[in-house]
Amino acid sequence: MGTSNFSDDFKRDAVAQITERGYPVAEVSKRLGVSQHSLYAWKKKFSKPADPGKADQAAEIRRLKQELARVTEERDILKKATAYFAKDGKGRFLDNIFIERLWRTLKCECVYLHAWETGSQPRVGVRKWVDF
Repeated sequence: MGTSNFSDDFKRDAVAQITERGYPVAEVSKRLGVSQHSLYAWKKKFSKPADPGKADQAAEIRRLKQELARVTEERDILKKATAYFAKDGKGRFLDNIFIERLWRTLKCECVYLHAWETGSQPRVGVRKWVDF
């Protein structure tokens, strides 16, 4: 089988159809009567060198997509956890009763008995009462 010699202009035009116009290699290969292997070799030889800024931009986009996927997964987990804890199941009313009793006892035994003058004094007093 003989080899065909194509001019460099022809090869550049073929590569431009692939890279700039977006045609698939198989389609250009059929249309021009050239093997796909030759087109890939021409593309490697004649395609314009990639802009380093575009490579950095592509890497940044990849990184951001990965981060978005991770954050989306975390958000979904938190949504499920929120739905789980928001359920009003058995025993929840008892939890509310105990919390209400705790706050009432704290107010009666600690807060109402002292006449604090500064903002830091209640913090210290409540901390002592809780540690007791």
